[in-house]
Amino acid sequence: MDCHVYVQGVCVRTVCACPVADPGRCLSPAAPTAHVLSRVLFCQPDRPSLGLADTFDGDQLFSFDFPGARWEPRLPDFQPWLGVQESKEQIRNDSSLCRQLLSVPPLTISPLPAGTPMANVFTAQPLELGKPNTLICQVGNLFPASVTVSWQRRGEPVSQGVNTTRYYPTEDLGFLLYSYLEFTPEDGDIYTCTITRPRDRFSTVAYWVPQNPIPSELLENALCGLAIALGIFFMVTGIVLLLKSRRPNPTGMPGRCPSWGWGESSGLEQRGLGARTPGFHPWLGGLQSARC
Repeated sequence: MDCHVYVQGVCVRTVCACPVADPGRCLSPAAPTAHVLSRVLFCQPDRPSLGLADTFDGDQLFSFDFPGARWEPRLPDFQPWLGVQESKEQIRNDSSLCRQLLSVPPLTISPLPAGTPMANVFTAQPLELGKPNTLICQVGNLFPASVTVSWQRRGEPVSQGVNTTRYYPTEDLGFLLYSYLEFTPEDGDIYTCTITRPRDRFSTVAYWVPQNPIPSELLENALCGLAIALGIFFMVTGIVLLLKSRRPNPTGMPGRCPSWGWGESSGLEQRGLGARTPGFHPWLGGLQSARC
């Protein structure tokens, strides 16, 4: 089933939307399906003037490079399926039909529909200062599919290491694209992704700054070395204290007297007990020698 959707300024043609279980039979957009395989062709006055992509449940599988006249897989794993794609002659016929529909004047006069671009910037890998990474600028809510994406670092333009994809069609007849920037994050960085549309007087800007970076390998090694050093210090301190506590008393006497021993008897002798019991006088010398 061919579905032609014409919106003022842009013509979008969905060539086929089929359930995976029965790829030979196309369903209407209202019919419920578990999975949808679709092909979207668009043409417009702005650049790019033509676009063609195959999607599966909203994820792009293939796109057609019109200047190079060839299909390109989104991932290398899709390369073997290029042979079953639509031929160049068929694509040329579809493109001619799209341009013809685009030249048809609209039945009603209405403002040109347009979606305000929405951007989100994030890193491909967990943030680690000083380690190479990739910034990804996701730009959605695009209609028509004609914007320019630029990068800046601390207000200065960045062009090296930038790669921008083709437009991804979405289920709401809008478009989505991604822009990638290879970079090495540093403390204090400020990156901006700016989206500009030729006919607009404003731009959409998304900012990115380093937040909550994971510890670097150098910091991890330093912390590990500090923990080991502290462990060795406390172990040596414990051994020294243990040996010191086992050292013998130089006076040869115990550190304290037992509660029932000679110390209490000497206390009795101090209180004058020997004067009251003369028979115990011979024992007083021993009591005094055992005094603590």
